[in-house]
Order: sequence, then structure tokens, then C-alpha cells
Amino acid sequence: MKDPVNVVVKEKHFVVKNFYSTLVMAARQNFSDSKSQTERWMQAVVLPLEVQIKDHKAQLQSRLDNLAKINEKTTSINEQMAILKVAEADLRKQREMIEGLIARVTAHAATSSLDTDIHPSARPSRWCRRR
Repeated sequence: MKDPVNVVVKEKHFVVKNFYSTLVMAARQNFSDSKSQTERWMQAVVLPLEVQIKDHKAQLQSRLDNLAKINEKTTSINEQMAILKVAEADLRKQREMIEGLIARVTAHAATSSLDTDIHPSARPSRWCRRR
């Protein structure tokens, strides 16, 4: 006959070992499930974030391109303004010269009209002028 105490102890040892083995297997399964769910969650979260970041990057690049174009146009406008200022100064000089010529012609016309108003006999002869 077997010793009932030994049988119970051996059975208890087997049951405890089986329990721990089952417990470890369940824990490993839980960790494996957690890992796969975490990886799926990471992919589900990261993909939209990547798309959002790429869109934001594209928007920033577009703004940067627009600012570069504005900077180029500003430089071009400043160059054109300098050219126009030089042209304005030249035109101003020409206008002053023309106004001076008009004033001289007007003055000459006024003096010549005074000369024609004087009677021809009162006018000194061309030949009698001082030599």
C-alpha cells in the first residue's frame, strides 16, 4: 500500500507545479497579447501623425516658397524704384531746362515786341551802333 501522505504530497507538488506552469503560460500570453495590441495601437497612432506632420511640412514649405517669391519681388521693386528715381531726377532737370528756355523765349519775345512798338525813325540805325 502506498503511503497516503506521500501520495498527497506528490499530488500537491504536481498540482502546484501545474498551477505555476499554467500561471506563467497565461502571463506570457497576456504579455504577448499586450505587445501585439501595443504595436497595432502604435501603428494606428503613428500613421495619422506621420500624415499630419507631412502635411504640415508641405504647408511650411509652401509658405517658405511664398516668402522667397515675395522677397524676390521686393528686391525687384526696390531696383525698379531706384531706376525710376534716377529717371525722375533726369526729367526734373529737363523740365527745369525747358522752363528756363521758355522764360528766356518769353523775355526775348517781350523785348522784341517793345522794339516793334517803337517808331522806326526813333530807332537807332543798325549801322550807327557803337563800335
